[in-house]
Amino acid sequence: MVGLLMLRSCFLILSCTLFLGSCSYKMGHGSLTDKYKTVTIPYAEGDRSGQLTAEIIKQVSHAGALEYRTTNADLEVIVTLLDDHQDNIGYQFDRNSANEIIDRIVPTEGRIQVLAEVLLRESSSRKVILGPKELTVSVDYDFDPDITTDNVTSFSLGQLTATDAAKDVAELSVHEVLAGKIVDYILNSWE
Repeated sequence: MVGLLMLRSCFLILSCTLFLGSCSYKMGHGSLTDKYKTVTIPYAEGDRSGQLTAEIIKQVSHAGALEYRTTNADLEVIVTLLDDHQDNIGYQFDRNSANEIIDRIVPTEGRIQVLAEVLLRESSSRKVILGPKELTVSVDYDFDPDITTDNVTSFSLGQLTATDAAKDVAELSVHEVLAGKIVDYILNSWE
């Protein structure tokens, strides 16, 4: 009985070894990096601030699978922002100067949602390797309501409001998350 159990175990180990070896299973980044070594990332269409493009370049460089170049690269990552919008998703009752609740609703939570199309192609032939693929990310953020009766001076001086500052931080986060999804798609997708 012990001999039969040992024979089954040896057969299972041998079968797994042959199966994984016969289908060329190997560790690493996959066939994309076997064929290509460098990548360029032109300015993402619709990226008004350049933050998304910079974040994609940063994350590709940190991944180390492909070398980033400004010109003469094997591959090009083409990113087009299709939608970029902000919605208010959380509200509360406003308060007057005596800190009493009044009958007015003000936003206190927002969501930034970005939809991008990603395409990976050979630089020389323009042959599409991956995509086009649409990727969506969203980031929620909280902020203090800006509507008060005594805030006229800061508006007239062009100062940033709490909402603007919170939105700026959320935009950095949404670009970081989207860049991560783009790099993950490029490096981990099958051809």
